[in-house]
Amino acid sequence: MKDELTANDTDLILRGNRIVMPETLQGKVLILAHEGHQGIVRTKALLREKVWFPNIDSKAESMVKNCLACQATTPEPRSHAPVQNCQTPEQPWTKLSADFYEPINNRYLLVIVDEYSGYPVVEMCSSTSADVVIPILDRKAQNIRYVRYSTST
Repeated sequence: MKDELTANDTDLILRGNRIVMPETLQGKVLILAHEGHQGIVRTKALLREKVWFPNIDSKAESMVKNCLACQATTPEPRSHAPVQNCQTPEQPWTKLSADFYEPINNRYLLVIVDEYSGYPVVEMCSSTSADVVIPILDRKAQNIRYVRYSTST
């Protein structure tokens, strides 16, 4: 690396067109580059434009990862369970899936989907508790049985 370093008439040491920072100023330069809490990539890019010092990338990453403000505002990546294909049932309304949609005006949408046809049934409910949901499911099951038996005869 010795061949990459040059000194100019102001006693600055340069590596290419970047200032080589002495160890005593590296912390201050890191703080200045991270001032806007713009994340690891942007902080490293700002540093690389103007300065160089040993382990610049790892020091910048460490600073951002340990920054309380960045930790509070950066969403954690969610790990999702892998998608699994289910076997299609042989007839409608024999296998159902159900889930809640986010509250709308303090009410939830209970969405029930027939796995055979993909037909959705949506019901508004005041809570996700079993006391509220079970009567809805019982009522829907009665309606589904009525539809199945009345159309098959």
